[in-house]
Amino acid sequence: MYKFTKLPKQHASVKAAVESLENQDVNMRKSLAVDSEDPRLLRRLAADPLPSVRILVANNPSTPDAVFTMLANDTDDGVRAVVARSSKTSPDALSRLAKKSKNITVLALVAGNANTSEDTLRKLAEHPDESVRGEVAGNINTPRDIIEQLAQDRTMLVRLRVADNLEITDTLFNDIMDTLPKYVRERVIQQHRRRMR
Repeated sequence: MYKFTKLPKQHASVKAAVESLENQDVNMRKSLAVDSEDPRLLRRLAADPLPSVRILVANNPSTPDAVFTMLANDTDDGVRAVVARSSKTSPDALSRLAKKSKNITVLALVAGNANTSEDTLRKLAEHPDESVRGEVAGNINTPRDIIEQLAQDRTMLVRLRVADNLEITDTLFNDIMDTLPKYVRERVIQQHRRRMR
């Protein structure tokens, strides 16, 4: 892959690189998506026809918030998944992702993101998929009443995620433990001992 700092002389300036972006091969565009710190170039690359380039832009720590918000509206689930898991994603963008996406992976990543708003977490706690509810249960910002609701969930996966949440009370932890098979209780207790050290 090319590095942005090693572009040919005719592309030495960012302006020239932006203007000639359409003529670059995919490897060059991917390299620019990874290495660039220029907001204009990243904005252009965020509109690249290839999802793999847009995913790299979403993973670039220099990507401006406005471009990140634009990527939250991307049509590709892979791009939206990267945005959903990022700590840079705003609560508003996460809310839009939760409303628009039907992809379980994207929804679970939104549910697990610490920036997700309380309102969005409340809606996702009602989702029919247990992996989405499980991520809500594991999110340290999930309101206590939702945690208590999820502690009563019909699926063991969700109850385990509640038990893994360090913000729950000892009483709730013990109540969940009483609902689990013995072999699962032993595993959970071992994990908690390791985490508390």
